Amino acid sequence: MKTAKNTVLCGLAFAAASSARATRREDVAAGEPCAAISDMVAEIGYDAAFPPSLAWDCLTSIPLDVNASTAFIDYILPYVSLISNVDDLGSPGPEYAVPGVDLAGGLGQIRRKAREGGYGSQFEFEAEVKSVVVRAQDGHTNLYTALTEFFAFATNTSLVSISRDGVEIPKIYILGKATI
Repeated sequence: MKTAKNTVLCGLAFAAASSARATRREDVAAGEPCAAISDMVAEIGYDAAFPPSLAWDCLTSIPLDVNASTAFIDYILPYVSLISNVDDLGSPGPEYAVPGVDLAGGLGQIRRKAREGGYGSQFEFEAEVKSVVVRAQDGHTNLYTALTEFFAFATNTSLVSISRDGVEIPKIYILGKATI
């Protein structure tokens, strides 16, 4: 059986962001992952596939813009109060299947952490913002941030989870290589 190759598909949004970055071969050789991806897209097109590690390295290499990030939090905080069930999300009843989340409080903590230099990259900041918002798990509260939506991580490898006896916690296997 052939080993499946993990790939990352690049979206059209990459064009705008990559146009501001250098795409010279020297930058790629110097370890600029975003420049390497930009070169691949320029050569192959927007459906270029590349190793997930390269996409990850690109995402995590973008430094945090503290002023823009804290302004973003300030911008979205008033909208949180407009969510019809925001009070219920903070302290749901016992019948609610997931723990409560204080959206405004969580976003405020992220804002403080950004001001204090607590994030290693813009992606790390945006991923934490998204993680607070999706904890609402109410079916309609969501937030799409630029970098968390930038790449589509995909694989052509099918995975299965199998419990050997139906009681034991299942383990993850590659389909076709799983044996009991």
